[in-house]
Amino acid sequence: MVVLGVGLSLILQTMFTYTPMMQLVFQTGAISAADLGAVLLKGLGMLLILETEKALRRWLQS
Repeated sequence: MVVLGVGLSLILQTMFTYTPMMQLVFQTGAISAADLGAVLLKGLGMLLILETEKALRRWLQS
């Protein structure tokens, strides 16, 4: 169920960002490949930080 929600959210967000009609209505624009890469790298960095924190907490509690 979570995967369905994430997939639907991804599809709707992509439509919001890249569909010309949505860009006109909401006055948005497509992001560049460099910006998209920066967002993905920062997200990956946060994921690694949070997972490392969880692992350290588990290790310290045992």
